[in-house]
Amino acid sequence: MYLNYWRLKERPFETAPETKFFFSSHNHEEALQRLLFSCHEHRGCMVLTGEYGCGKTLLSRVLIRELARDVRCQIALIINPRLAPKEFLEMIWFELGGSKEKSGMDKVLLLEHIKQLLEGNAKAGRETTLIIDEAQAIENEEVLEEIRLLMNIQDGEELLLNMIFIGQPELKERILKLKQLAQRIQMWFHLPPLTPEETHHYIQYRLTISGGHSEIFTSEACQKVHALAGGIPRLINNICNMALWIGEKNQLQKINPETVEMAFQTLKG
Repeated sequence: MYLNYWRLKERPFETAPETKFFFSSHNHEEALQRLLFSCHEHRGCMVLTGEYGCGKTLLSRVLIRELARDVRCQIALIINPRLAPKEFLEMIWFELGGSKEKSGMDKVLLLEHIKQLLEGNAKAGRETTLIIDEAQAIENEEVLEEIRLLMNIQDGEELLLNMIFIGQPELKERILKLKQLAQRIQMWFHLPPLTPEETHHYIQYRLTISGGHSEIFTSEACQKVHALAGGIPRLINNICNMALWIGEKNQLQKINPETVEMAFQTLKG
């Protein structure tokens, strides 16, 4: 375990989506502000896309943390949307606090209960937000149609349900093929990889949050990490984690480009 060697309080490059490790790059901050705007201004539906490992899930958890600070917000998070239409509706019902004792009700009644819940939240001055992570995994197009119909629930001109789709780039292609759903999307945002400079700051930030020295990786090592990881945070984490272990094993004072290359080759197998 390299924590003592590098004088760290915890592992800086774990891949679990812990909000304290959220790095506010220009594009990550832009995405967060758009998501918050979409929810608070009742914009209906927003789609956030990005490559595998670019930080979408962590961003969704930060969004939930920010929304949860407001007692007027109720949030439903679905992380495995590969469900049949009725199962999907039941999951929404459960996530919004509905009784599991009513899980056997037919779809018409289930929709009516969801509608009543949304209307009740609106009357109490609460916002309701549904976040669907890994939305590209939705296999049944009937599920997307159910989502579209849920977005029809309104109180006068005000939408009662904020919808956030989060997924890989192919999600946008799927939605655009469904014109009725695509017309409901008020904002789109694609989360790109980190730039070389952002990768350097990202590595320093994670080391600092973990109680360590921000300069454990040399500037050249950070450049090498970016070149090998392509600016994808999850790959950056994997390479840096392995590099720290190799650095301890070889009693290094700093992580250099050669160590980064060795870490990358070790991960490749």
